[in-house]
Amino acid sequence: MMKNVLRVTICVAVFVLTVSAARAQDAPPWTYVEGGYLNVDPDDVSGSGDNWFAGGSIGFLKHFHAGGRYVNGDYGNDVSQTLWNFHAGW
Repeated sequence: MMKNVLRVTICVAVFVLTVSAARAQDAPPWTYVEGGYLNVDPDDVSGSGDNWFAGGSIGFLKHFHAGGRYVNGDYGNDVSQTLWNFHAGW
Protein backbone atom coordinates (compact mmCIF):
# COMPACT_ATOMS: atom_id res chain seq x y z
CA MET A 1 0.00 0.00 0.00
CA MET A 2 2.78 2.41 0.90
CA LYS A 3 4.62 1.61 -2.34
CA ASN A 4 1.51 2.49 -4.38
CA VAL A 5 1.11 5.84 -2.60
CA LEU A 6 4.79 6.61 -3.20
CA ARG A 7 4.50 5.70 -6.90
CA VAL A 8 1.41 7.86 -7.37
CA THR A 9 3.07 10.76 -5.54
CA ILE A 10 6.19 10.51 -7.71
CA CYS A 11 4.10 10.31 -10.90
CA VAL A 12 2.05 13.36 -9.92
CA ALA A 13 5.21 15.32 -9.01
CA VAL A 14 6.86 14.47 -12.34
CA PHE A 15 3.70 15.47 -14.22
CA VAL A 16 3.43 18.82 -12.40
CA LEU A 17 7.11 19.63 -12.97
CA THR A 18 6.87 18.68 -16.64
CA VAL A 19 3.83 20.89 -17.19
CA SER A 20 5.50 23.76 -15.31
CA ALA A 21 8.66 23.46 -17.40
CA ALA A 22 6.64 23.36 -20.62
CA ARG A 23 4.71 26.48 -19.68
CA ALA A 24 7.93 28.29 -18.70
CA GLN A 25 9.10 28.03 -22.31
CA ASP A 26 6.48 30.55 -23.48
CA ALA A 27 7.90 34.06 -23.23
CA PRO A 28 5.43 36.93 -22.76
CA PRO A 29 4.71 39.04 -25.87
CA TRP A 30 6.79 42.10 -25.00
CA THR A 31 7.39 43.38 -28.53
CA TYR A 32 4.95 46.10 -29.56
CA VAL A 33 4.71 49.64 -30.98
CA GLU A 34 2.06 52.16 -29.98
CA GLY A 35 1.13 55.74 -30.67
CA GLY A 36 -1.78 58.04 -30.14
CA TYR A 37 -3.30 61.48 -29.91
CA LEU A 38 -5.54 62.98 -27.25
CA ASN A 39 -7.30 66.34 -27.21
CA VAL A 40 -7.86 67.18 -23.56
CA ASP A 41 -10.67 69.60 -22.80
CA PRO A 42 -11.68 69.12 -19.15
CA ASP A 43 -14.50 71.67 -19.10
CA ASP A 44 -12.45 74.03 -21.32
CA VAL A 45 -9.59 74.78 -18.92
CA SER A 46 -7.94 77.72 -20.74
CA GLY A 47 -8.53 76.11 -24.11
CA SER A 48 -7.80 72.68 -25.48
CA GLY A 49 -4.88 70.43 -24.71
CA ASP A 50 -3.33 68.61 -27.62
CA ASN A 51 -1.21 65.64 -26.57
CA TRP A 52 0.46 62.87 -28.54
CA PHE A 53 2.59 59.93 -27.58
CA ALA A 54 4.75 57.27 -29.16
CA GLY A 55 6.30 54.24 -27.56
CA GLY A 56 7.23 50.66 -27.87
CA SER A 57 8.92 47.69 -26.33
CA ILE A 58 11.06 44.86 -27.59
CA GLY A 59 11.66 41.42 -26.15
CA PHE A 60 15.11 39.85 -26.46
CA LEU A 61 17.01 36.82 -25.18
CA LYS A 62 13.68 35.06 -24.57
CA HIS A 63 12.95 36.52 -21.11
CA PHE A 64 14.13 40.15 -21.19
CA HIS A 65 12.46 43.30 -22.47
CA ALA A 66 13.20 47.01 -22.79
CA GLY A 67 11.15 49.90 -24.05
CA GLY A 68 10.18 53.50 -23.71
CA ARG A 69 7.53 56.12 -24.30
CA TYR A 70 7.61 59.77 -25.30
CA VAL A 71 4.69 62.09 -24.50
CA ASN A 72 4.47 65.68 -25.70
CA GLY A 73 1.64 68.18 -25.49
CA ASP A 74 -0.12 70.77 -23.42
CA TYR A 75 -2.91 70.99 -20.92
CA GLY A 76 -4.47 74.34 -21.63
CA ASN A 77 -2.70 77.53 -22.69
CA ASP A 78 -0.01 77.80 -20.02
CA VAL A 79 0.82 74.22 -19.04
CA SER A 80 2.92 72.02 -21.30
CA GLN A 81 4.38 68.59 -20.74
CA THR A 82 7.20 66.53 -22.15
CA LEU A 83 7.72 63.11 -20.67
CA TRP A 84 10.24 60.37 -21.39
CA ASN A 85 9.76 56.97 -19.83
CA PHE A 86 12.16 54.03 -20.12
CA HIS A 87 11.75 50.54 -18.73
CA ALA A 88 13.49 47.20 -18.73
CA GLY A 89 12.70 43.91 -17.07
CA TRP A 90 13.23 40.20 -16.75
